Amino acid sequence: MGADEMTNRIADGSPRLKARMAGACQLLEAIAATFGQVIVLNKLVVSGNAAATAANILGHERLFWMGFASSLMGVVVTKKQVGARVTAQGLLSKHNVDSRKQ
Repeated sequence: MGADEMTNRIADGSPRLKARMAGACQLLEAIAATFGQVIVLNKLVVSGNAAATAANILGHERLFWMGFASSLMGVVVTKKQVGARVTAQGLLSKHNVDSRKQ
């Protein structure tokens, strides 16, 4: 099964499935962003002390990179979610137009 065929199968899916997928993406984005931008930053950043912040980052390098990757994953999921919303809106508006014709 090629990528185009898989994309067509997803595009032909039900609006309910797409809504659930968008909700799952939004939840994943919220968790990733919270971890990467709130939890990790609060553990590493010392307000008003750049030297201590740098020392924390160097001392907890793996945590820093996990937070960075988590934030990046949140951005990627958000981009995918926006694409799914545009697709869903297109399907819904098409459905509304089709139902008016009947």
